[in-house]
Amino acid sequence: MLKYTYVFGYYLPEGSEKALFEDLQSQLEKSTEHVAELTEQPVDKINRGDIINFTRVTLNFLKNLLEGLADGILGAT
Repeated sequence: MLKYTYVFGYYLPEGSEKALFEDLQSQLEKSTEHVAELTEQPVDKINRGDIINFTRVTLNFLKNLLEGLADGILGAT
């Protein structure tokens, strides 16, 4: 899903909506990278609770981004 946000963001006109979109996109990207880092650790060092927590946070960022797009607040009506 994240990869498609780059295409969408490229075509958004400059302005406050694009800034909001890029902020939500950045939060999603950082959280996704963090989950990836957590899962790439050696098996004996993986903290299952951290992975579950950050996966939930990442899904929340994705949900916020998708809801913003669906509601049209980001010019996607």
